[in-house]
Amino acid sequence: MIVKEYNIFEKGINAIVVTVGLLLCIWTATTMKATVATAIGLIPFLLTFIFICIKRPTILLCITFIINYIIMGINRYYPIPIPITNIFDLLFGIMLTLIILKQVYTDDDNRKNAMNAYTFVLLGWLLYCIINAGNGITGELYPEAWLRILRPWAIYPLLTCFILSIHCNRYSFLHYFLILWGIFTLLAAAKGYWQKNKGFDSTELA
Repeated sequence: MIVKEYNIFEKGINAIVVTVGLLLCIWTATTMKATVATAIGLIPFLLTFIFICIKRPTILLCITFIINYIIMGINRYYPIPIPITNIFDLLFGIMLTLIILKQVYTDDDNRKNAMNAYTFVLLGWLLYCIINAGNGITGELYPEAWLRILRPWAIYPLLTCFILSIHCNRYSFLHYFLILWGIFTLLAAAKGYWQKNKGFDSTELA
C-alpha cells in the first residue's frame, strides 16, 4: 500500500512539474525573447530529467553511450566548438554526482559490487598510464596532450566500470543494451552499404 501511495504521489509531482513547465513556456514566450523563454521554460523539464536520472542512473549512461557513438559523425559535418573530451567530462561528472546523491538519500548501497576483478585491472592500467607520463620518450612532458589521451583510454573506462557495477547489475540492462548496440551496428552497416553503392559525400572525400 505504501509503495502504491508513493507511486501515485511521485506521478502527481511529475504532472505538476510538467504543467508548470508548460505554463512557464507560454508565459515567457509571450513576454521575453525566444532564446530566453526557451531556456527558462526548459528548467522544470530539466529538473524532472535530473530526478529520473537520480532514480535510474543507467538512463544517463545510455545517453552517454549514444553520444559517444554519434559525436564523431556530427563533428565531421558540424564542428563542435568545445573539445569532445570536455563533453564527456561533464557527462561523467553529472553521472557521478547523481550516483552520490542516490547513495546519500536512499538505502540503495551497491558499492561493494564495484570491487571486482575488472575494476582492479582498470586501476592497474590507469596507474601504468600515469607512470608512463615520465618515461621521457619524447624528451619532455606535454601535460595537456597526455591528459587528453589519458581520459578516454583509462579514466572513462574505469568510471564506466564503476557505474555499471553499481547500477547495471541486472540481465535486463544487458538485454536492452545489446538491442541498442544492435541498432547502432545496423546503422553503421547501412552507412557502409550507402558508401559502397552511392560513394562518399563531399565531406568524406575531403
